[in-house]
Amino acid sequence: MSVISFDVGGTAVKHALFNEEGKLVDKNFYPTPDDRPAFMNKIVEIVEHYQEKAQIDSVSFSFPGFIDPQTGFAEASGAIPYFYKQNIKELVGEATAFRYPIFVENDANCAALAEKHSGNGQNVENFLLFTIGTGIGGALYLNDALYRGFQFKAGEMGKMRINYTLDPEKTLHNFCSIHVLIHTYKKYKGLDGLDRVSGEMIFEEVKQNPEVRAIVDKWLDRLCIGILNVVTMLNPEKILIGGGISAHPDLVPYLNRRMERLEDWTKDFQVPIEACAYMNDAGVVGAYVNATQK
Repeated sequence: MSVISFDVGGTAVKHALFNEEGKLVDKNFYPTPDDRPAFMNKIVEIVEHYQEKAQIDSVSFSFPGFIDPQTGFAEASGAIPYFYKQNIKELVGEATAFRYPIFVENDANCAALAEKHSGNGQNVENFLLFTIGTGIGGALYLNDALYRGFQFKAGEMGKMRINYTLDPEKTLHNFCSIHVLIHTYKKYKGLDGLDRVSGEMIFEEVKQNPEVRAIVDKWLDRLCIGILNVVTMLNPEKILIGGGISAHPDLVPYLNRRMERLEDWTKDFQVPIEACAYMNDAGVVGAYVNATQK
């Protein structure tokens, strides 16, 4: 089975071709189009490109938002506003006229499928996956199966309220996204909105600058509360951390140290926290796994 996988994000669309043995044989990316017609045109272009390389059996998508994987309907589609309240599977089918089966799944769920298939979720029946990026995402793998929830909204850890008394409307997104970390860092540095800063740059400066370390400490401590809250409810065997910043070698060791400041964690609930094995490829690998399981 040759599968074309797409990982659709707010800034870029990654795509890959997997051959009959499940080997990733080609991959690339392009900026996320600004509207739906341009999006569809690009999908057609990429699929036609891969058709020249292999006999295609299916096309599979990793997509942000609340996605019904059976019908392809997106109640919400994250940073891709032109797919809100739309059936992605039907729209792609109509625009492309391809006769291949089309599969659609939530992006964090795809990351969990990838990790379970051949990453750091192997041989684990219960694990949580947190993704740290423009928002806080997540997936639940429970009793050796992906748990999607009644309305396909399970794992939305970023919606938690963790400081209700002082900031009742702020969620984990508002406290712990990479955007929040970068905004706080820029304010401290007196930088404007056009200055380019990444989470990786901030983590590098932590080593030399105690004030930047304090900024990161506060940011991580709030994330730690969110992690502990979910762990106390589900009692997993392992926690996996995904998102672009997870590739930085200092993030997970630093996070583990900050978690140890929480008494309930060290006394009753502590489990291994690891980075995802599939970092930037989690979406395309997970979309491939989703297609093969269907």
